[in-house]
Amino acid sequence: YGGHVQLLADISGAIDQPEQWQGRMYMALEQIQLKSWFNDYWQLFDFVADGKLDANVWIDWQQLQVQQIHAVVSGERMALHYLNNSVQSWKLDQLMGNLRWQQNAQGWRADVSGLEIQRNQLHWRQPTALSLEMDTQQRQLNLNASYLQVDGLSYMAGLVNSFLPQDVD
Repeated sequence: YGGHVQLLADISGAIDQPEQWQGRMYMALEQIQLKSWFNDYWQLFDFVADGKLDANVWIDWQQLQVQQIHAVVSGERMALHYLNNSVQSWKLDQLMGNLRWQQNAQGWRADVSGLEIQRNQLHWRQPTALSLEMDTQQRQLNLNASYLQVDGLSYMAGLVNSFLPQDVD
């Protein structure tokens, strides 16, 4: 499954009412083997992942709902395969970046900064900043980015689309 996992949690609330709990959690992950985790624990996703991942993740939640996530992530030899074997895999030699995901009144927003990608032995020409916002009331997903490469974006759009309800624009 990987090298090392550290988990710290700070939880408050009545012990017999977990639906009312709130808290924070920190995870430090080193050399996590994505294939093992996705194959054994995340069957609800319709894709397989491969590669190794390092991450520091902070999660805040209340009443059984995640409110925000902050993460510093790096990975190597990563690949995502979704739908079926006829769909080309999205492969990365290296990935580094920072993520902030936050639930809001309209849905959620994810901000990525310092995103650096190496794919097919080529580095992206510059680190990228992007935001992805889901407006559940308008049933709309919005993407803003400082720099993206179209070949990777088209594959990731298909992957994201596979998770969205059919009526989302």
